[in-house]
Amino acid sequence: MFKKDYKKNLSNKEETIYEIGEKGIRISQTEGFFLLTWENVDYVKELDDFFVIWNSGTANAIPKRCFSNLEDISFFKTCFNKNRSTNSSIEH
Repeated sequence: MFKKDYKKNLSNKEETIYEIGEKGIRISQTEGFFLLTWENVDYVKELDDFFVIWNSGTANAIPKRCFSNLEDISFFKTCFNKNRSTNSSIEH
């Protein structure tokens, strides 16, 4: 079950919803959704303004402004660290 919703309007005005949960990140748009499980995340890079999440050569960026507060960022990091594969990590 997903616990957090983060929304960001893209330049094309299509809404993308990021739902962070114990199983991974559900990325939804008008045409459908994709579930990126934590086991399939190669690594996460934390930058000043956003997180970049890599899997199979594809990068997804989640702006930090999409998180409501520091607890939501902490929840994201905790879910990733708890459920990630042994070779993945959050880089700063």
